[in-house]
Amino acid sequence: MLKNIYNKILLLFFPLIIINKILSNVLTVKFGNITPFRIGHLVGELSIWFLESKKKDNNKKTLEIWYVSKKVCSKFFFKKIKEKIFITNNFFIKIMYDLCKKYQKKEFLIKGPTHGERDIECLISQNNKIVEFTPDEIYLGNEMLKEIGIKENQEIVCLCVRDKFYLNNIMPKINWSYLDYKDSDINSYNKSVKFLNDRNISVIRMGAGAEKKWEFNSNVNYDYANSKHRSSFLDFFLVYRSKFVITNGTGFYWVPYVLKKPIIMCDFVPVGDMCTYVTNSIQIFKHIYSNEKKRTLNLRELFSKKYNVLQNSDDYVKNNLKVIDNSPNEIRDCVNEMYFKIENKWIETIEQKKLQENFWQNYPKQANIKENSLRKRHGILNAKIGSEFLKKYY
Repeated sequence: MLKNIYNKILLLFFPLIIINKILSNVLTVKFGNITPFRIGHLVGELSIWFLESKKKDNNKKTLEIWYVSKKVCSKFFFKKIKEKIFITNNFFIKIMYDLCKKYQKKEFLIKGPTHGERDIECLISQNNKIVEFTPDEIYLGNEMLKEIGIKENQEIVCLCVRDKFYLNNIMPKINWSYLDYKDSDINSYNKSVKFLNDRNISVIRMGAGAEKKWEFNSNVNYDYANSKHRSSFLDFFLVYRSKFVITNGTGFYWVPYVLKKPIIMCDFVPVGDMCTYVTNSIQIFKHIYSNEKKRTLNLRELFSKKYNVLQNSDDYVKNNLKVIDNSPNEIRDCVNEMYFKIENKWIETIEQKKLQENFWQNYPKQANIKENSLRKRHGILNAKIGSEFLKKYY
C-alpha cells in the first residue's frame, strides 16, 4: 500500500528528471543511496568510493550527492565522511535517487565502488586515514573511558564476535538465517581473553547488543556491547585506543581497517572471500566438514570452484557440509602471534614463510559468485594466515 502511494508521488516529481537533463549541459547532478543499517557497507563502500573518486578526472562538471537515512548506524562516521563527500539526510535526495532508478536514468545515478565494500586495490593502506580524531575528541573519549573504568594508560584489545542479535533486531522482518554460517560463539574466545588479561591487557566486547552474556565480563574486561555507554563515537574511539582488534566474519572489521589498526580475523567463511587486502592482519577460516567424505575438506578442496565461495547457509546443506568454528586454541594461537609481532618478539621461520607463499600461490583470485560468472575478489594480497593454523592444514 505505502509502496504504491510512494510510486505515485515519484510520478509527480518526474518533471525534475527533465529539468536535471537540461541542466546537465552545464552541471551533471548524480544521486546515490547508501545502506544505513550495516556498518560494513556504510563505512566500507563510502570509504572506497571516496578514495576511488579522488583518482577520477576532476575537470568534469559533475556534482555527486549521497543520501543516507537519519537512522544511520554510525552517526559519528556520517559526521566524519561528510567532511569529505556530499552526503545528506535530506529526503528530497532520496526521491531524486528513486526517480532516476525507477525510470532507469543511469546517467544520473552515482556508480558505487568498483568492487563493493572489498578494497581489492588496497586504497585504505595507500592513503591517509579516512577517520581522524581531533584533540578535543581524544580528550572527550578518554574522559568517557574513565567513566567505564578504563584509564588513559590502560592497554585494551577490542573483541567483536558476530551473532544473530543485531540483524534480527534492527531488521526483524527479514529472514537472516541464510547468514547463520557466519555466526560464532563469543565464549570460544575466552582462552584468548585470558592470554591478554595475563599480560595486563583489558578486553572490550564490541557490538550493538548480543545474544549471549559474556562469561569474561569483569572488573578487568568490559561488555560494552550490552552497556548504557554505547555510542557511535565510542565504537570508533575504543578501536582507536586499542592495541589490536579481534573479530570474525562481520562488517565491523571496517572500523579498525579505516583506523589502520592490526586485526585478527578468526572464524572467517567462505575461504574464497577472505579480506586478503587488509594489512597488518592475521586471518584463519572455519573448517568445512563433509558428511559424505567423513572428514574436513582439505585446502585443495576448499580452493576449488565448487566450495571456495558458498555464501548461503542453504548452500552448505545442499552440499552435505557442516561449518565448524575455530577452536579456542586456534584463536589463541593467532592472538599469541599478533601480540608478539606487535611487541617485535616474533621471528618467522623459513618453514612458516614457505607455507605462506604456498598458500597464496594456490589461493583462488576469482570466485564463482553466480553460475558461469567469474568475479575478481582479490588483488594485492596483504593478509597473513595464522602460522600454527596453516601448519596444521599442510
